[in-house]
Amino acid sequence: MISKTDIALLLLFAACLFSFAGRAQIRYVSSPAQGNGTGENWENASNNLEEMLLQGEEVRVALGTYSLYEELVVPAGKRLIGGWFNGERVENGTENTILEARGEHRVATVAGLLEGVMVTNGLAVRENGGGVWIESTGEVRNCIVRNNRSVRSYPQVGDYLDKDGDLIPQTGLTLSNMPDVRAIVFWVNPDTSAQKGNRGWAVAVPDDVGRPYSGGFLILNSWSESPGSLTAKACATLREALADTAGWANTQSIVANSDYPDPETNAAQACIEYGNPTENIRWYLPAQGQLRHLASEYLAIYVSYERLIENPNDRYYILDAPTYSSTETETNEIWGIDFGGMYVDDHGVTTRLLKTASNRVIPVTSF
Repeated sequence: MISKTDIALLLLFAACLFSFAGRAQIRYVSSPAQGNGTGENWENASNNLEEMLLQGEEVRVALGTYSLYEELVVPAGKRLIGGWFNGERVENGTENTILEARGEHRVATVAGLLEGVMVTNGLAVRENGGGVWIESTGEVRNCIVRNNRSVRSYPQVGDYLDKDGDLIPQTGLTLSNMPDVRAIVFWVNPDTSAQKGNRGWAVAVPDDVGRPYSGGFLILNSWSESPGSLTAKACATLREALADTAGWANTQSIVANSDYPDPETNAAQACIEYGNPTENIRWYLPAQGQLRHLASEYLAIYVSYERLIENPNDRYYILDAPTYSSTETETNEIWGIDFGGMYVDDHGVTTRLLKTASNRVIPVTSF
């Protein structure tokens, strides 16, 4: 028979276990870490939110700014609670417990509870919820969600640009919007805050409006009949040439300084007059650095062209043959890319081309 003393001891032991388990389930975070950084108490608070969410059911976060280099996940059944100072939750704690994304990602996905923090600087590309994504089991309570972005139309290499200058995702191409396609994205500005006109570059889709596409780009017998340097700069070395990405400025300079602005013999003028004047696209002759980006993304561009062109025999001739740039040298030459004889796993050869030679002209645009 169990005596009253035994029962009392069992209850006391159970209470101790419960108390210990309760403490074990709480983890503490501060910035910077304190003591040994184990997170077992405030004196030894960790600065690792992710690790503390793995260890504890409840994570208490002291005032401070916490930089997140990847998306934070608050699992179901876990609680992350901010606003703590000297062991107590304080007034204005939410404004001063900041979870800040440092990179191009969302701040947090919440399947448990997120409470008492400010969520900022998040980015969701082609998704909703730039700051917080809340799962069906999740709850966000007394938080501030500020200065986050969700950009469903953020460009990627291989996306399409329509005649109005709007983006069509590569996977969003349909028979109905195909006739509006005018260019394919080949470079995206890594600055996600870049405004329209500086978000990236796109290469023209050959042929006039009307599908299916076929054939290649313009062939001119002369880059420009005007002698001398028309861009007021000359790149003597390959390194200098590849650093030149000012295609629009070069194109404007070439046209302004040329005595022969005939699009039949002036590559810059041919690009400016390319396409339909009613379209919201500004074409220009790419600089050598821009052509090099185009060559390096050949595979992705080929896939996008492939979806537009019915005849497989025509697909190989879209980016083919030596191609003029708007980057001059110190002689009667310009820099160019030789796409001739390329297979889909090649990347083109940077070369010098005579201004009076017959070469390809590929218009590009900024968007």
